[in-house]
Formats: sequence, structure tokens, C-alpha cells
Amino acid sequence: MLADIESTPIPTLVVGCKLDLAPERAKQAGYDRINVDCRKAMAPGSTNRIILSKFFDSVVERRKAPMASERRRRLL
Repeated sequence: MLADIESTPIPTLVVGCKLDLAPERAKQAGYDRINVDCRKAMAPGSTNRIILSKFFDSVVERRKAPMASERRRRLL
């Protein structure tokens, strides 16, 4: 079961203020990384907006997908 969890890409949103630590962690995990300033709006069509939209789309798709345990039950 642990192997299933490790091999399944799980959308993760990391929020913090220690910018000096975040880039290294993102490179290790192979995640997309964006820097967002809460005092400025994201322009429509900007790279950050697209990445954030794709992140939320992947969360929704993962939520809609059947759980691994449900898939196993169907196979058995």
C-alpha cells in the first residue's frame, strides 16, 4: 500500500513565507513552483495564473477519480 501512495502523484500546495527554503524543496520533489505576492492581482493568462489553474484542475480531477481501494474492489 505504501508503494501505491508513493507512486501516485498527489497535488500539493505549499504556502509559506520562507522563500529561501521553498525553491530547494520544490526542486527535490519535482514540483512546479510559483511565487505569488498577495498584494498584486494575477493577470489573466499569466504563467502563474495558468499553473495555479492547472493545480486546482488536478485537485478536482483527483477528487472525482475513484479511490484506489474502490478500484481494487471492482477488480476483485
